[in-house]
Amino acid sequence: MAAVLIRVATQDLWVANLGDCLVVKGHDRGGDPSGSWDVGRLTEEHNTHNANEVKRIQDAHPGESCIF
Repeated sequence: MAAVLIRVATQDLWVANLGDCLVVKGHDRGGDPSGSWDVGRLTEEHNTHNANEVKRIQDAHPGESCIF
């Protein structure tokens, strides 16, 4: 699940995600005849393919053998 809140008037952006999803941002390059976009990841994936996430979960559950 992901949630994105944008306040256009102040150019504020809030994002939140959980589970196996991520949030990306993108904008067109303006005037590029190919119509290309610049795209970037804003969040990390919350799954066991992400070593940082695995470590975070292990650190939060020390001594528990069945966390994955």
